[in-house]
Amino acid sequence: MERGQIVALATVVIPPENTPQKKRTEYLTAHPTWRYIGPADTIRFEWQIGQWRLGTFDGITSRRYKTFSQPASPSLAEFSTSLPAIPLSPLIPRAEPYICEIWFKDKFSDLRVIVENCVKIIEVPVGISFQISIWGIPDFGSYQKWCCYYWDPGINDFVGNGKWYYPYQKIGFGNVKTGGYLAVFLLRNSTISSQYTSPTFSAIDGGVYQYDVQLGRVSKIG
Repeated sequence: MERGQIVALATVVIPPENTPQKKRTEYLTAHPTWRYIGPADTIRFEWQIGQWRLGTFDGITSRRYKTFSQPASPSLAEFSTSLPAIPLSPLIPRAEPYICEIWFKDKFSDLRVIVENCVKIIEVPVGISFQISIWGIPDFGSYQKWCCYYWDPGINDFVGNGKWYYPYQKIGFGNVKTGGYLAVFLLRNSTISSQYTSPTFSAIDGGVYQYDVQLGRVSKIG
């Protein structure tokens, strides 16, 4: 059987300065583009909006699907389509944009594309911003990277970008309510620690704090 080839391009959007801002009552539509060479085929699309969590995609919204009748193409040519709109009601207003994941699937391919800065949900409550650093060697032992979330009592949920940072790097949080706590994960090679939970603390706007994961305390250092 002759087989085709899908080459995904930069899809939907979006440089950060052009990230669409929408309310939770609205919808978002994706417009993927790709190049294809090969016989006529059927491409199945799936897409979902979510966030980074411990370095992997964590879907939040429902998924949407579309089947596209791919015409034969004797040379590599560009194609595009529009995917069904996704309701944004499951997304919580926050400072960081959400990401989306789009799958291209046919008889021979299963291609995934991550799109950063997919959408930003507005109506973010005005709050404080602060930075947090890490210190100490807990029972998990030495580690190469860390990931941190903040429990925002203003929205009763965790906020954070879900990315891994080196121990010398600070992690920032913005537009949050004070009086929350930290949830920290450590990474050594491919092993992820259990959650280290800080005490609640009253951060001030512009403050710099340090979480000692060995002693379990948060201190203001700037």
